[in-house]
Amino acid sequence: MPQELKAISDEIQCCPVDNTFKIIGKKFTIHILRNITLLGQSRFNQFLESIEGINPKTLSIRLKEMEKNELIKRTVFNETPIRIEYTVTEKGKAL
Repeated sequence: MPQELKAISDEIQCCPVDNTFKIIGKKFTIHILRNITLLGQSRFNQFLESIEGINPKTLSIRLKEMEKNELIKRTVFNETPIRIEYTVTEKGKAL
């Protein structure tokens, strides 16, 4: 690869817009963020019921990705049955 093209490629990889789309560009990620922030939803089943076309496996994957990217925080309550709630982080709000 010529030096000029490599420099442009490196700049694109460091591009904030590109990085943002890598984080939120996957299907349903924006829907989950919207439901947490605007609808106040925090539970898995709430997301599952309110996001059209999402299935449990995809929802679980997206929630894990969002937690890994620090867009949401997962809180496990030591109750019977176990209760898990998701909240948006400052990074998620800023996004």
